[in-house]
Parts: sequence; structure tokens; C-alpha cells
Amino acid sequence: ERAATVSLTSYLVDTEAGFLSLALPSGPRLWALSVNYFTYGELQRTGEDGLADGTFGAFDVATGISAAQPVWNDRLTLGATAKWIYSGIDDFTADAWAIDLGVLARGPVPGMTLGASMSNLGAVRSGFSEGDDDSLPVLLRAGIAHQPAHFPLPLLLVADLTVPNDNDPYFTFGAEVKLAGGLTLRPGYSLQQSGLDGDEALGLSSGAGLDLKGMRLDYAYASFPALGDVHRISLSGRI
Repeated sequence: ERAATVSLTSYLVDTEAGFLSLALPSGPRLWALSVNYFTYGELQRTGEDGLADGTFGAFDVATGISAAQPVWNDRLTLGATAKWIYSGIDDFTADAWAIDLGVLARGPVPGMTLGASMSNLGAVRSGFSEGDDDSLPVLLRAGIAHQPAHFPLPLLLVADLTVPNDNDPYFTFGAEVKLAGGLTLRPGYSLQQSGLDGDEALGLSSGAGLDLKGMRLDYAYASFPALGDVHRISLSGRI
């Protein structure tokens, strides 16, 4: 069935993000169209003398077309996204073409799924200024998901490893528990930031979902004590 998802995120330090996608099944293959945007809010411009000189804005936009299809008697699912990325900082702009690749596979035990993806494989077509050797932030991800067979409630356990090409790798862990009335709870933990900041634990996140007669409402929350809170809300359903 055709489905759509819209998501809005209130991110750190007055930044915001949004996502819109449309999924279109075609036989065994699934096609999808998507748009992502990220805005950095109003930024202070400073002149050569160090004095304030008004404000400026910055943003990123990416549009993509995706395809996914099961192969090898449904043991594997392969997916790919081709996308165009456009960025603006004040009067300067840049754009790039990139692809994302992904694979899902059945695990060695029932209820287990293995996955891997590589994002932003491509090249900058036009940089912010002539002569700049801009590059894309490539991400390699690998993960595992498992649904225990004999848990009292429907439970999904997940673990991911993210390896950026411009930062240190880190692990994330999460769980999803389905309760009565279409309610789902999702705790999570990321080793990208860990330990304590005063009395507050770092790396914790939480979320919840609610089924609403063919629609699904999801909410997620994470805290970065030095920078602020992150709130994400999304709505998805058949169309």
C-alpha cells in the first residue's frame, strides 16, 4: 500500500529539521520519494573589526528517489537512494550528488535481522567557493535487531555501530515494547556521549508511538545538557 511520512525535529541551539517521504509499491519492488531539510536558525555576522554586522541564515536540503527489493528467496533485501544535496550559507551555495546503499538479511536465529548501510557516497559538484576541496560526510552503519520469542510482551532489541569518516565510531542501543491500545515505548542509549554531566546521565533517549486507525504518531526525546533538548514528532500512514 502507498504510505507517507512527515517528521519535524526541534534540534539544538535553534536549529530545526524536517522530513517528508512517499512510498509507492510496484510488485515486489518499493519506490520512494523523499525530501530532507535542516535549518541553522539566525546566525550573528561579525565584521573584520570583530563588531556585529547583522545576521545571516544557513540551511541544507536533500531530495532523493529510493528503491528496495527482496532477493534470494527473500533472504536479502537490497536498497539504494540517489539524492541531490543543496546547501546555503548567507550568499554562498554548494551542491552535490550522492547515493546511499543498504542491505537487510535474515539472522542465524528466528526473529533476528542484520543490516548494513553506507550513506553519502558521491562528490561535490559545486563548492561554496572556487578552489575549495569540499567532501561529503560518509557514514558506514551496521546493526542487528532481534525479537525474542518468549517475552511476555512484543519486544524488539536493536544495536547499531556508526562509523563516520570525519569522527570517532560509536555504538547505540535501543528497545521497543508494544503495550495495549496501540502504544509503543522506546528507550535508547548512545555511546556517542556517555557518562555524567553533573547529576544528569548522558546518552539517554526515549520515545513513544501510538497507532491511530491507519495512522501512526511517534515522538522521540534526547537531551544534550550543554546545548539543550531535541524533540522529534512524526506522523505516518496509508494514503
